[in-house]
Amino acid sequence: PGWPAAVVSSYAEILECLDARQSGRGWDGCCPLAARHRNGDRRPSLRLWVGERGELVARCLGCGANWGEIVRATGIAARHWWPPREGEPNPVEKTRGQSGGDL
Repeated sequence: PGWPAAVVSSYAEILECLDARQSGRGWDGCCPLAARHRNGDRRPSLRLWVGERGELVARCLGCGANWGEIVRATGIAARHWWPPREGEPNPVEKTRGQSGGDL
């Protein structure tokens, strides 16, 4: 399905962190587990897309890393990989505002 711009924009910081670029219906980015790649991840092998429930899904085609491994490697809490609930601010911004600093 086509997700509202608000859902996709809530993932902007994650996509930026992974140096992801729009590709078809999702994004291609650099795997945060580059050490698992034979020559690093010089050619982006990470695929990202918005799943059926609005979550940001990730899978590395180079090293086989699954969503959980990728989430842990980024250091970005898993809750930020899900869309904000209706009426709530972007969870990344909400966390940033509470802590006063970056993620």
